[in-house]
Amino acid sequence: MDGSIGSSLFENEDWRVTAAGLEHKSTGYWIPRDEFAFRRADGAWLWPAQLSEKSWCNAETAIEALQCAALFYGEADVEVQQAWPVKTSHAASTGEPADFAPLGLWTSPWLDGRPVEIGAHDPDAFARAAIRTICRAGVSPRVGDRIFDSCVQLLRQGMTVRMAFRNPGKADAIDRIWAERHALHRAYVQASDPEAVLRRMPGIGPSLARRLAEMLGGESTDPDGREVAAVAA
Repeated sequence: MDGSIGSSLFENEDWRVTAAGLEHKSTGYWIPRDEFAFRRADGAWLWPAQLSEKSWCNAETAIEALQCAALFYGEADVEVQQAWPVKTSHAASTGEPADFAPLGLWTSPWLDGRPVEIGAHDPDAFARAAIRTICRAGVSPRVGDRIFDSCVQLLRQGMTVRMAFRNPGKADAIDRIWAERHALHRAYVQASDPEAVLRRMPGIGPSLARRLAEMLGGESTDPDGREVAAVAA
């Protein structure tokens, strides 16, 4: 690796992300930072389309690196809205061009690779429900979920969510909720008045406590595979 590239912001098995760009460790394939958001003539994001054609490219590690780079580079719209080209069974049999699948369908931002669950059934899911409630406060669900996804990525790396939330109060509240999730969940499930516990949680308060209580009251699966309450906003 060229010393001028700089220190790593993120690494996985195959890729290294730096402030200057992304490097594939074994081949030296390089994606410059200033070309990261380039698009093809048809409007598709260039790099997923390019990498999907490389025989040496592992889709999961490449997508993980692209997601983290999008977060570090402030290109959240590219991460959320663009896609990784995949051959459906129909396209494979007919020779048609690859369809595009949302990046979130390929990889989970959580270490176990399962869909991101939220709910009252365990401390992690409980904390994620609270975090999603904070992320959605005062913004549209789409914007809130984008912030939530960024927070998820940072928490996975054991990092503060201040990179995703410019509001230091909300960022600190989310960091505390994640750090204290086991104690908070235990207090919630044992309380005679669970909503009172929610009101006392960092960054929640009375208004968000009601929303969170509704979300935790009944779970279903939304279209992107997350476990959410049927009555959630």
